[in-house]
Amino acid sequence: MSTINSLLNASSSRSVCASRIAQQAARNTIVMVSAPPAQETVLDKQVNTEKKKEFKKPDMYRLFIYNDPVNKRERVVDVLLKTCQGLTFSRAYAAMQEAHENGRGLVLIIAQEIAEHYCATINSDGILSTVEPDK
Repeated sequence: MSTINSLLNASSSRSVCASRIAQQAARNTIVMVSAPPAQETVLDKQVNTEKKKEFKKPDMYRLFIYNDPVNKRERVVDVLLKTCQGLTFSRAYAAMQEAHENGRGLVLIIAQEIAEHYCATINSDGILSTVEPDK
């Protein structure tokens, strides 16, 4: 309070005095800053001790092609290579040859959804194919 009085006496102008008071008050002001409300931490949360669900291996299915007198061997191999991702030429040729000699040939053993997709695509290209569960 004594600093405020001394400022009032030292200054002849009230506006100068008011600005000096404001400056002095600003220097002596303590600003209280509160922290934001604490959020729940990892330690506060209850730890989940349950085991995660184990990954279930998908059911496997066999994709077969059948021999027919209409499609040439080269075309069958080309359709298999175009349709089945990752299928090698030798595996496609072996499946075609097995179908030619025995009536049907095993192309792949894969997950059901993929096998059904490949089967539908091969059938749409005019080659008879089926899907059966792997034993």
